[in-house]
Amino acid sequence: MAVFRWSLFGEKKASLVELLRHSVGTFRQYFGGSSHYVVCTDDPAEVRRLLPDSIELIDIGRMPVAVEGNCRLQWRKWDPAVRLFPGETEVYIDCDIFIVGDAFELKSFCDDARGDGVMALAESVPSPRLFGMFKDRVPSAMPAINSGLVVQQPHANFTDSFELQRRWWLTRIEADPELARVPHYEQGAVAAALGPYFTAGKLGTLPVERYKMISPRSNPHLTNLDGVALIHTTFRTHPGFRWFHDEIVAKSDYKEPLSVERRAD
Repeated sequence: MAVFRWSLFGEKKASLVELLRHSVGTFRQYFGGSSHYVVCTDDPAEVRRLLPDSIELIDIGRMPVAVEGNCRLQWRKWDPAVRLFPGETEVYIDCDIFIVGDAFELKSFCDDARGDGVMALAESVPSPRLFGMFKDRVPSAMPAINSGLVVQQPHANFTDSFELQRRWWLTRIEADPELARVPHYEQGAVAAALGPYFTAGKLGTLPVERYKMISPRSNPHLTNLDGVALIHTTFRTHPGFRWFHDEIVAKSDYKEPLSVERRAD
């Protein structure tokens, strides 16, 4: 059994509720009811309206508005802890990620009850800019990972390494607040934190041919999902969710539409 966890928080969460519902729904349909599904949120009452009682909710509490509006908010996707269930396979998933096919590579990795490795998505268009100020803290030969989906096998735990990167970042921005404008700080921190796993040969990435970023910048001309296992519908307004809405809903446990207007790009 694996634990699948999502986060929903902050002022923008209203625009993500439909995505979250079908992200959870596609993983439930593929991995089944025997797995454990968790949503960490600052608004448990709202999330409970969207999801059945079988989904565990963890209240991460609300942040003061003055804090919520600054650059520290993005780190909350890992609250209340990088590892919620030590000793089990634990999969962190962004709300805009959906299983749309046979994700056998991911399932095989999750099924290894003795494993001590980490698996992550790979960026479709690698670039050092993806890691922001952490770029020099990531091994140069390491694949360009995307922190939207990260799997820790039962005997893996990158908590200490991640907290080391977060403390380094806080020290830097406190000394020079302008550095907080450098993007992708949390993703860079995850990449840097996974550096020791890469060096030890225990970091894998899912194949980009079947696990795809979908946005105006990544695979923008993709017209069908034949052979695709999973999509990450990145970009500000998540247009990929609308491009493949029917295919996503067909793979989701939750078929009933929400009364949430899907806006045009």
